[in-house]
Amino acid sequence: MKTLGRIFVRGLLAVLPVVFTVWMLWWLGSMAERTLGGLLRMVLPQQYYLPGFGILAGAGLVFVVGLLTHAWLIRRAIQIAEKRLERVPLVKTIYGSVRDFVSFFRQDEREGRLGQPVLLELAGMHLVGFVTTEDASPLGLEKHIVVYLPMAYQVGGYTVAVPADAVRPIDALNTQEAMRYVLTAGIAGKPPAKSS
Repeated sequence: MKTLGRIFVRGLLAVLPVVFTVWMLWWLGSMAERTLGGLLRMVLPQQYYLPGFGILAGAGLVFVVGLLTHAWLIRRAIQIAEKRLERVPLVKTIYGSVRDFVSFFRQDEREGRLGQPVLLELAGMHLVGFVTTEDASPLGLEKHIVVYLPMAYQVGGYTVAVPADAVRPIDALNTQEAMRYVLTAGIAGKPPAKSS
């Protein structure tokens, strides 16, 4: 009986990532088809509309927004909109958190070690973390950096201020690989290179 249970769990663990990924893509596609497809149906004659136009419109819209964010006028409009959103009590918390989390992974806008995966030695343990800022002076700490230590299998973690020389960069992993490694407790992703 135990063997059957183990085989079932192994199969479940193999199927879940695929099912979750397909479900997320299906959900995003359904949302695009429902909202943008509905708008296109109002504009296009019925005989010209084909199923999937909403998804294509969504992908095109995201691409156009990506292009437009390079224009100064659009960037300025986004900044103004963000300032207005930051005045709404609940919205500013949610929007700010999502924006900061997403910008953490945007390689093109980061400078220095921001987001760099590092090892922090603490009581004989080596913790994988990510540099979030190199200036801990708002906390009253000079020559310290702020490191985010995520927890495995959940959204959460610790933010710690440590001396800059207390961390060692992990050059073998980029930010996404290191985050995957931490969030799956080392089960997924390539392991960090062994230190000498």
